[in-house]
Amino acid sequence: MYALATGLKCAHLLYVSGDVTPAEFVIASAGKTFIAHTIDLSGSPTDILNSVRRVGDEMVLGELGTPELL
Repeated sequence: MYALATGLKCAHLLYVSGDVTPAEFVIASAGKTFIAHTIDLSGSPTDILNSVRRVGDEMVLGELGTPELL
């Protein structure tokens, strides 16, 4: 996995299927956190773009830790 190879502490996984619930997984033995995000592709192009923006916001907020910096 790229998180192990690059030394990242946190990795983001993007799923486009409807069978995954957004979640956070901590692998303590590796010192890594994996965050699963979902993007619904069944909506209109605008809906899909809004889903992508939401995931981007979640990723940025996770790194910055505060919404005031957006």
